Amino acid sequence: MHFTLIFFLIALKQRHKYSLKIKNLLLYIHIIQILYLEGFIRFFYLNKKTQDVYIFTRKELFKNYKTISTISANTFFLNHRNVFIKREKGLTFFLSTNKGLFTLLNCKKYHVGGQILFKI
Repeated sequence: MHFTLIFFLIALKQRHKYSLKIKNLLLYIHIIQILYLEGFIRFFYLNKKTQDVYIFTRKELFKNYKTISTISANTFFLNHRNVFIKREKGLTFFLSTNKGLFTLLNCKKYHVGGQILFKI
């Protein structure tokens, strides 16, 4: 996993307010959209002129955040058969697949596997 993604997710977890301003993160707008669709982010705003992203969340939702695959060789993969086996109640896993970034539920839906990035 790329180190700026790790810093972005840690910033979401360790913020002191309900909002967060992040500069030049157009690269991760897709991840922000998935977090919004899954209910982890209440609202986000993208300022197109300055390319800043304003994120509004509920702090308690990120208390279970854990990075699983790191920058080093610690990578964990699930193939499409093992996706159906992996279950943890109350947690959402995010996987990087050949079709993009998916949650574990979407991987089951589309029968794809991939690298587990993090869980919330």
